Amino acid sequence: SFTFARWTWLPSFQDHRVELNNNECSLHEFLLTVASDFISHYVDVVTDARLLPYSRARWMTTEEENLAVRRDQQAQSRQFGAQYGFQPDNRTIPDRVDISQRPDCSDDIVALVVAICEEGPAYAIKFWEFAEDGALVKN
Repeated sequence: SFTFARWTWLPSFQDHRVELNNNECSLHEFLLTVASDFISHYVDVVTDARLLPYSRARWMTTEEENLAVRRDQQAQSRQFGAQYGFQPDNRTIPDRVDISQRPDCSDDIVALVVAICEEGPAYAIKFWEFAEDGALVKN
């Protein structure tokens, strides 16, 4: 989950120094570089393919609508059962949306990108778009 990555994964990249090939390297910098590369490629792919997930607000609205439909169906089932002598399905329908079941949303992706960009310009630059001549593209 992107929220897990932002709140747990990124802070765990503590600034440890390791020596690789006689060069001192910051493990923190290495891990942030890998993370920013991966997340920037992921963002490129999902935006190019138009697969960016819902926003939190849209997910919540959709779930509330689905919950209302389920309540209406249950009420109709009870009416039908009472009218024709059937035992209706008495499964409990929650009174509100369970936000712990929310999948990753576009808001989570943006928050992770912002958290990575806040680590410094070397990590933020991977999320910028450049023209072939090297000039920054305005979006």
